[in-house]
Amino acid sequence: MYVSIGTGDDANPGTPDAPKATIKAGIDAALVPAWVMVAEGIYNVEYQLPSGTHVVLVEGISLYGGYATDWSIRDPATHATIVTDGSASGGSFPVPNRTVEAGAAITAATVIDGFTLNGGGGIYSSALFVSGAPTIRNNTINGGSGSTLSIGVFNAASSPAIRNNSIDGGTGGSGSNGILNSGGSAEISGNTVNGGGSVNSSHGIKNDSSSPTISGNTIHGGSASNVSYGIINSVSSPVIRNNAVHGGGGGVDSYGIYNGSSSSPAIRNNTVNGGSGGANAYGIYNVTPVIPSSPAVDNNIVFTTLSGANNRYCLFESDANSDPVSMRKNALFECPTALYHDGDGGGDLTNIADVNDYTKTTQDIGQPSSGNISADPLFENQAGGDWHFTVLSPASVIAGGLNGVDDGGWGFTDDKDGVTRPASGTAWAIGAYEP
Repeated sequence: MYVSIGTGDDANPGTPDAPKATIKAGIDAALVPAWVMVAEGIYNVEYQLPSGTHVVLVEGISLYGGYATDWSIRDPATHATIVTDGSASGGSFPVPNRTVEAGAAITAATVIDGFTLNGGGGIYSSALFVSGAPTIRNNTINGGSGSTLSIGVFNAASSPAIRNNSIDGGTGGSGSNGILNSGGSAEISGNTVNGGGSVNSSHGIKNDSSSPTISGNTIHGGSASNVSYGIINSVSSPVIRNNAVHGGGGGVDSYGIYNGSSSSPAIRNNTVNGGSGGANAYGIYNVTPVIPSSPAVDNNIVFTTLSGANNRYCLFESDANSDPVSMRKNALFECPTALYHDGDGGGDLTNIADVNDYTKTTQDIGQPSSGNISADPLFENQAGGDWHFTVLSPASVIAGGLNGVDDGGWGFTDDKDGVTRPASGTAWAIGAYEP
């Protein structure tokens, strides 16, 4: 089924020579299974209209954008297919305005690929609202400008595959989220995610009561005037591996990865920059307001950025109940306030020997802190965000980590670029990349 806003008409049969004019008409006319091929142009929809003209996915009907109007080529970069929600009012939580909706019946067989999706306005806005499990790939997604909250991709108790997209949280008044997981177990891989530019708080990926797998992404916390988070976990147990995470540029505080109440993520082989918060910057932060957070923190490079921050910590635990269950073979550097803040009374630990020793006697964690180092990895371009190694990178970093296969099997054997890590018996590099 062919759709072209420039040359089509919804009365047409949807052939290349006589395309439909709207995506909705293309979906309605398609016979399952089908591809709806959508030509370049701007497709305006509006969730808040009584009939709702936003795009609603149908199981077995996949959408592909980025075609030239004569169908001679498909290149979303040069033939952008733009779908924008024009809603200027309404939206609530957890029922925001949305540009595209994937309901509970949608499975991975239904694909949306090659679009630019823009959320609208109103009170709560989102570009893509998901309660099923579609495959979402190769799109550019912006959460819009909800006066309270804007969300690039809102996963509501859902488990989509989100791959190779560029996602921005938008400019929500009180909060913006590149990806918000509210329940479910999404697969989030190979994306570039930015938390957006909220006045209050921005989040690259926010996990609430969810267990996604987050792998191979480049994640930035955004530029909120108050607080920014690369990844924030609340009552969640995600797998976080092989990512390059930047805490963002929060006007007050920035956090690379923030583990809130009752969160037990597996954080392995990431490169994490705590960001450039105006007052405080934290690489990985564990807090226990109600129920302990118990992350596993292994094989990561963690650092902070030279900025106006008064305090810069690589790892921080807020109290005696927020100890990691494992903290091994991490490379910590450029954290002048402390490499580790011990919430059990040890205070700021600035010497790597103290970081490796203190858990053996004072912490109640499953595996003591061990093998952590304080070494500059000598990245290709640290300030520019290229955190690959150079020929000068120290062996303690590029060949000093644990091997995830030998350590009980971590579920992956590649790095962020897809390079195969060393086989059993040989140490992996610390961080997201192999040399």
